[in-house]
Amino acid sequence: MLHSTEEILTRIERLLTDSPAARTSVVWCEERAGSAGHGGRARPPGQTFSRTVVVGVEEAGRTGTCAVASDDPAFLLMAVREALAAARLDPGPPWGPPPPSEAGEEGPPLHDPGLAALTPEAAAKRLAGLLEKRGSGQLSWWETRLVVADSRGLRRAAALTAGALELRWGRRAGAGHAAHAARSLAGLDPEGVAARARSRHPGADLEEGGLAPGEAPAVVLAGEAAARLLAAFSAAAFDGHAYAAGDSWLARGGGELLLSPLLDVEDDPLSAAGLPLPFDFEGRPKGRHPLLVRGRPGPPVTDAGLAARIGQAETAHALGGGAALPLHPRLAPGEESEEELRRAAEGGIWIGEVGPPELFDRVRLGTRLVARGVRRIGPGGALADPLADLGWEGELGELFGAVAGVGRESVCRPAGGGWLGGAVAPALRLSRLAGLYPLAPRG
Repeated sequence: MLHSTEEILTRIERLLTDSPAARTSVVWCEERAGSAGHGGRARPPGQTFSRTVVVGVEEAGRTGTCAVASDDPAFLLMAVREALAAARLDPGPPWGPPPPSEAGEEGPPLHDPGLAALTPEAAAKRLAGLLEKRGSGQLSWWETRLVVADSRGLRRAAALTAGALELRWGRRAGAGHAAHAARSLAGLDPEGVAARARSRHPGADLEEGGLAPGEAPAVVLAGEAAARLLAAFSAAAFDGHAYAAGDSWLARGGGELLLSPLLDVEDDPLSAAGLPLPFDFEGRPKGRHPLLVRGRPGPPVTDAGLAARIGQAETAHALGGGAALPLHPRLAPGEESEEELRRAAEGGIWIGEVGPPELFDRVRLGTRLVARGVRRIGPGGALADPLADLGWEGELGELFGAVAGVGRESVCRPAGGGWLGGAVAPALRLSRLAGLYPLAPRG
């Protein structure tokens, strides 16, 4: 059972009063996660609950932390003592300056009663109604309480929901796929996602085609595929701590490159098109941060302590545990419809979805992935013969450098573990994409 934010704040107030440390901070996160599937290899519907309370202390300029899963006052006070011991024996990095007292821009609604009331059984029934017997899908949702407070008077609290829907229409190669994520059930638009998946399903009269050896075709990425790639690119390229260590694309020359001038990307944690979150895990108000301006990379994202150490501006991207990542990348839409993008790529291929990207080289952004829902682009930009799933290995910087067209309708995909953030992107046309190859048949 989730506590209300008011109940959590009451428990934190008691802990801050009892703490013997010169300065104490608390990040309290509770999460109820649910999922339901339909068709295919769907997992049984179910729910899980988790709680993490991270207590931080500062004493004589030394810092320490301790994480617990309990809400018991005795355990929480014990966490303070453990954090004080850590500060003496193995101190962490110094804290940055305290956050401002004002809360910042409010942003769009974060909590939806419809998603909060969803049960696994109701979700499974809704999926069955959307897909009938022709498809498969997965609906995941989260209800979260996030509270950040400290002994200097900082108080930030949010009740959040998020949902992510993925649908697949048909079982053959090139099956129709569609996905979306939102903070509300209405924003998730299940009927619209189902209609999009259905419209992408190849007809029975189409025969499965193939990719010629060494072919580097023009490619149109559906918004679902583009958003997933944008999430991977943004997190790897603009990771502040990797930049400070010199172990990132941005630190090792990526910042001097010019990607496609059609790309304007900002980390926008206040946009209703994504999964907004108005403050970071240090309680600092979030704002928009440029990642790409006409293809030119911007600075990395930071938390307060990192910003002070490397002499960069603080950008309110703390995630705790020594991480600072942009989890709200939004690629500005263009003027073209997806049909117009496909017409300009006639003879190439359309990729409806990509599997989770595997980053194997942080400096070059070397990545492997599986492309699914692949179709030939026929005359007039029509989706033609389906292709079996393809593998791809290459560099994300080169992929985004090949963007030659940007669509106008955007899709949101979760970034950072579900409810924390979302990447928003429209369909993209690539002038060519090398590194595609047929996957070996499953034995």
